[in-house]
Amino acid sequence: THPPPIVVDLGAGNGFHSLHMAMLGARVISFEPVQDSLELFVAGARLNDVLRAEVELTPGGEISVVGNETYVGGVLEKGGITVVRAAASNEFGVGALALHSQFPGMASVVKGLKEFGFSTKGGNATLVRVDSVLENVIGEKVDESDLLFLKVETHGYEYQALQGVNLTKFPFRYLTFDFCPSMVILAGLE
Repeated sequence: THPPPIVVDLGAGNGFHSLHMAMLGARVISFEPVQDSLELFVAGARLNDVLRAEVELTPGGEISVVGNETYVGGVLEKGGITVVRAAASNEFGVGALALHSQFPGMASVVKGLKEFGFSTKGGNATLVRVDSVLENVIGEKVDESDLLFLKVETHGYEYQALQGVNLTKFPFRYLTFDFCPSMVILAGLE
């Protein structure tokens, strides 16, 4: 039998898109650094019986699995969600997490977003290279036909998140991203 398709959700928020794809049978790897959003997301995944593992990463890329639901030998064997408790990035490290004052769960690691309603009271977020996580979770060798969909919604940090994905090694069939040009400019990417 052929394994379910792989979906990667960079900036999963409360998990709306990830949950939908997992309910359709995909193997979903979701990155989310905001604790409040993670709690809602994980609760929804448990309620729908699609949570397979929660992964915490150190800034150096060390992987730690919280729970061991169907997480066998470093590979998500069947459809469901692996939640990565970190911000998708092009580097390993720690970034200041800015939270939006009017939209709970909306956050960014981009500096200078105060004019968009963000505060710097979000604490810190672990930044991890996306391709490093993918290598750990889905393995070094992956059938290109399994890589279905990459969603990027990181509120001004899209460029850095996309730089963290080696699209030659992981050539997703479909890519979608949401961005605000003004936030990207504030991130220094004119």
